[in-house]
Amino acid sequence: MSYRPTVKHFTLKLTWLGKPFKVDSVTSLCPANPVNSDVMMFNRGICLCLVAAVVVCGVAHGDESQPSVPLHQRIDQSIGASHVGALAELSSDPDFLRRSYLDLIGRTPTVMEAKAFFDDNSPDKRSVLIDKLLAADEFNDFFAVVLDLMLMERRSDSRISFSEWKQFLRKAVEEKRPFDQIVREIITADGRGEKRGAAKFLLQRGAAPNALTRDVARTFLGRDLQCAQCHDHPFINDYSQAEYFGIFAFLDGSYLFEDPAASKKAYVGERVQGKTEFKSVFFPDDDVSKTIPRLLGGLALDVEPRLDGEDLYVVAPSKEMAAVPKFSRRGQLARLVTHPANEHFLKNSVNRFWAHMLGRGIVEPVDFHHSDNLPSHPELLKILSDEFVQSEFDIREMIRQIANSQTYQRSVEFPRETPLSFAELDARSESLSATVSQLEAVLTSIDQERSHFAARWQAERSKLSQSDRLISEIAGRLAESKKQQEELQKAGEEIQKQLTQKQQQFNAVSAAVESAKKAAAALPDDETLAKVVKQYQERADELGKEVEVVKESVAENKKKMAALSLQYQERADGVVATQRDLAGVKSERVGLADMVAEARGALRVFDARRKSQESLLSESQRRLVALDLHREYLTKSGTEKELASQLADVEAKPQVPAAELQKLRESLDATEQGIAGKRKLMESLTQVATSTAEVLSKKGAVLDALQEATEKASSVAEQLSDPKLDATVQTLVVRQATIREEFSKSQTEAEQQAVELETVKSDLAGLVTRQDQVRAELEPLAAKAAELEAELTAAKTAYDSAVVEAKQVSKNLRDSHEQRFAVRLLKPLTPEQLAGSTITALGLKARFEHEAESEWVNQNKDKKPEEIDESKKKTEILAAAQKQESELRQTIVSLFAAPPGAPQDIFSATADQALFLSNDGKVQDWLSPAAGTLLKNLQSLEDSAQIAVELYLAIFSRPATDPEKQEVMEYLSRREGDRDKALQELAWSLLSSLEFRFNH
Repeated sequence: MSYRPTVKHFTLKLTWLGKPFKVDSVTSLCPANPVNSDVMMFNRGICLCLVAAVVVCGVAHGDESQPSVPLHQRIDQSIGASHVGALAELSSDPDFLRRSYLDLIGRTPTVMEAKAFFDDNSPDKRSVLIDKLLAADEFNDFFAVVLDLMLMERRSDSRISFSEWKQFLRKAVEEKRPFDQIVREIITADGRGEKRGAAKFLLQRGAAPNALTRDVARTFLGRDLQCAQCHDHPFINDYSQAEYFGIFAFLDGSYLFEDPAASKKAYVGERVQGKTEFKSVFFPDDDVSKTIPRLLGGLALDVEPRLDGEDLYVVAPSKEMAAVPKFSRRGQLARLVTHPANEHFLKNSVNRFWAHMLGRGIVEPVDFHHSDNLPSHPELLKILSDEFVQSEFDIREMIRQIANSQTYQRSVEFPRETPLSFAELDARSESLSATVSQLEAVLTSIDQERSHFAARWQAERSKLSQSDRLISEIAGRLAESKKQQEELQKAGEEIQKQLTQKQQQFNAVSAAVESAKKAAAALPDDETLAKVVKQYQERADELGKEVEVVKESVAENKKKMAALSLQYQERADGVVATQRDLAGVKSERVGLADMVAEARGALRVFDARRKSQESLLSESQRRLVALDLHREYLTKSGTEKELASQLADVEAKPQVPAAELQKLRESLDATEQGIAGKRKLMESLTQVATSTAEVLSKKGAVLDALQEATEKASSVAEQLSDPKLDATVQTLVVRQATIREEFSKSQTEAEQQAVELETVKSDLAGLVTRQDQVRAELEPLAAKAAELEAELTAAKTAYDSAVVEAKQVSKNLRDSHEQRFAVRLLKPLTPEQLAGSTITALGLKARFEHEAESEWVNQNKDKKPEEIDESKKKTEILAAAQKQESELRQTIVSLFAAPPGAPQDIFSATADQALFLSNDGKVQDWLSPAAGTLLKNLQSLEDSAQIAVELYLAIFSRPATDPEKQEVMEYLSRREGDRDKALQELAWSLLSSLEFRFNH
């Protein structure tokens, strides 16, 4: 069936279970051209559900005044209203230029494009540039790549070629197909027809229901349900196994078909399925659960057309053909996934486009939408979703509005903000805390009211199930009645057949008997004939008896037929009554189905109200967190400033003169050294004096002994008058004189030593006194110096700690600003952007075209001018150049890209990348000068300053600063002998720098 939502504005009132629901600005929802009455009944049921869904999702606004404000202004209003503190200033022209080229066409601007933009003084030059880029063919090429990465994440090329898939995406972007249409074409594609390329999404995943369920949920609904296949998600309460299998039920019948007659060309087949069963591996003893096809939020197939037999398929399943059902659940999945009532699709879609432009999603990661990972700006996400529907899912318009917003154009530099006062923070916190309390009370009230409706909804669902069972029971009775009717009819036909057969036999036999009798009467003498007549007569008698038996049987059968006819009539009356019962039950079932669908819509009203309140609550809580973070920033910044002031005060205090302190310390050291020397000398002198005293004592004893001996010898000599004794006395006298002289000398030495010792003692006492004096002067100065040093150390330590804490809270504040888009995130280039920028910066496109033309001329040099088809020549040259360009792009993408199937959400500079940029011959080849290339242009310039200008414009899309110009000039002046090589090295250094790898 075909379907395209048309936005119509009107007001409708729905009533369910006595509760009125006012519906403003409802969208026309029902699909056109239903295939039969059963499908029409299905549409009626689902439309009732979707009407209520559109109401609560706000697909179309009844307020006509709001759209008068352009979306880009509402983006800025939403960001500004939810932010605490100042916003970053607008980016510079070079930053905006580089950013917009990269995000819209996947490359940096050329030198000529950059110069033209910088020279333009028009106030609207940014919006003019955005419109120019959106209208360029390069936008079609690049956004086909963006969609490919979003949908396929660089998966390998199989079953359907990448060129077919790329052609489908490129044509879709070029034709400005609405995004919901593109997604429907992808989900419904089976590989047949001109849009075969669209089937790559399904066929690349083997058309396997589980693989498709995971990627449909993640890619189109923003919910990574992989962990919910076998059980409820262990960490995310929102991700249930029931939700997984609700989506799986749409895809359960899809399968991969490989045509044996066409080299196993792949198609997607679809078998008709019943209810889907599942069981949690955590609870293997529980009963098996069943589900109808349903999406989160109430969009479900409560009523499906009841088709049987030949009505099931357009093409029945076989070994030769892929099955095509008349009613495709996958087709309904495409319809419900992309429906304007499906807020999950809307929010996921605009969030992914926002993430492409801003570097992170309003919900981040983009495939983890759940209640524990709420959007940073729920109101903004809803504004974008509503606008996406209003624009009929126009990708270009969404990108245009985002690019024109100040939010997109902000600088990566942290704002020089004027902090809020603590009083203002407290006032805001108090107000927000009150709001949070009110919202929590509202949520409680909504939950209570919803519980009542949910119970009634379950009751209506139970009635619908009972109705289904009754229909099955009546259908069984009808089938039994039909069978009995057929048996009665068959029995009557058999009896009539027997009657006719017996009557014919009786008539034939009677005719034969009459003929035989006539023949016998004509020839009375013919014994043979008489014998034959006799035999005929005997046979006639036998037949006569048989005829009588048959007549009796016919009479009996007539009685039976009469009884059967009466019984048949009674049964026919019963069948009619049963048919009336069935019609009544079916009619009642339609009403019940409407009630269930309407009830589901009513529950969606509650769920949407709750989500709306949850969004408000989450936003209020986020603002409280932002206020707390801002308060912490103010506190830590204030502490840092206070401690810096204290440190300055300490450093400003009068310090002990270092020279004086040093002089005193040197004096004390010298005095202590002198005291040590004197004490050592005194110890030495004392030891010498002691030794001298011992010698004197010994010599005094000897003198005394000699004196006594001399006296006694003299007395004896006088008495004896003996010359020998006189000589002995004389010897003793001489010896005594000698020793007395020695003793006198030693005594003089001892006296001198005593004087010297006293002198040393006096000097030592003086030094000790000096030591005490120096210490008396030094100790208070040293204590004061130590006190000041300790105070300074403590102040520095406290200040350093405060600086660390202030830096951390400043980082937290910056992270908060980035997450809330108050300052632009520094975004690394994708591998595709890096490849496009490399080609543009080095001017390789012109080189490839020149080389392709030279090669073509060389290959066709023998052709005469009139034999050359210029159109064909141009096409072949362009194809050859594009082949070289494609090979270069693939080289860079293969090296810098994330693994297949993984998002490109982490920047890393690997060793392989560094080695490639440093040593690979391909890079050297890209840097070789050729016609039209950057290096060839630089070689033609003599002014080194102009070389710097051209170099920085080509690679960084910005003017070179004066220091950068000076650095280039000095480098080239040192490399006059190999200037061309130096130019290559300069280009290589800029090309391999981090600045080139980012959008700033």
